[in-house]
Amino acid sequence: MQVVECPHEAKVDPRVKRTRKLIIDAFRALMNERPFAEISVADITDRATVNRATFYAHFEDKDHLASSMIKGELEVALLEKLKDCRAVTPENLQMIGVAVFDFIAGAHLSCPKTGCDLEKTIGGTLREAIYAFVSKWIEMDPAGLKYFGGSGPDTVATVVAWSFYGGAMNWTKYTKRPTSEAAVREITKMLVKLERPLTTGTVI
Repeated sequence: MQVVECPHEAKVDPRVKRTRKLIIDAFRALMNERPFAEISVADITDRATVNRATFYAHFEDKDHLASSMIKGELEVALLEKLKDCRAVTPENLQMIGVAVFDFIAGAHLSCPKTGCDLEKTIGGTLREAIYAFVSKWIEMDPAGLKYFGGSGPDTVATVVAWSFYGGAMNWTKYTKRPTSEAAVREITKMLVKLERPLTTGTVI
């Protein structure tokens, strides 16, 4: 199996990164204390010890902040699960799906107290992040499209993003639910064209 390199992130001024981290950390702490709808920009700036002008230099509003934070954290989770950005295979697709399921289960989206209003804010962002990640993944190994019946990369990335996001959101609502690996395996079997069944063991 050919190993491809992950794309490098654009460099950001360290001072900008520090300020953004202060704001995001403050927002994350507030999210652990109260519902998203009850958090104001003033609350965030007070907790981060920055002024409103600084906040708006980095984010348009708290919705933009929430989307940026969640998108960044999901990208880290995806890269961590697929560390060397390996070739497009059903097994690696499962790993991406498991990362999405586990991320959403651990995020505020799975919390009834904050989930509904936050989902409206960042649901689209999550789908876009999954779409962008899968698009880049396929771009690095276009031969992997053979597993999707010859569909184009845009179609594959779109369907994968909606399938994993929607599946994960429903999965988090179940009191008794299968493991993320088992749930993702069922979705993957619907998405890819296989010459042999997927294994029933833990995703590696």
